[in-house]
Amino acid sequence: MNSIVTHKPLPAYFGHHKCASSWIGGIIEELSEVMGIQKTLLHNPSRFNNSLTKAIKRMNIQFMIYDNADWHYVQDLKNYRGFHVIRDPRDICISAYFSHLHSHPTKHWPKLQELKNALQTCNLEEG
Repeated sequence: MNSIVTHKPLPAYFGHHKCASSWIGGIIEELSEVMGIQKTLLHNPSRFNNSLTKAIKRMNIQFMIYDNADWHYVQDLKNYRGFHVIRDPRDICISAYFSHLHSHPTKHWPKLQELKNALQTCNLEEG
C-alpha cells in the first residue's frame, strides 16, 4: 500500500506597523489555541536570520505571524496560506499619532523617543 504524504499549508498572517496587528494577533492567539497549534511572531529579519523558509523549519513554526512583513523575505516561501492586512493610510497616520504620542513602547525603537518628545511639544493640529 502506497502512502501519500501531504503537508498542509502553513497558516500565515502578514501585517504592517499600525495596521491592526495587535487586534489580529489576539484573534490568532485564540485560533491557535482552539486549533491546538503554536503561533510564532516574527517581527523583523534578525528574528529569522533573513530567511523565513529556514526559520519555519528550524523553529517548527505552525502558525506564522510576520507583522512587519517585507516582500523580499516572503517571496521564497512555499506551501503557505496567508492573509495580508493593509490599512487605509489616513487611519494609519491618525493611529500612529496617538500611539506614538501616548502608548507605543520605545525600548527597541530609540528614534521613537525623539518623535514622542517632539509630538509632546505640539498641539493636536500640528501633531
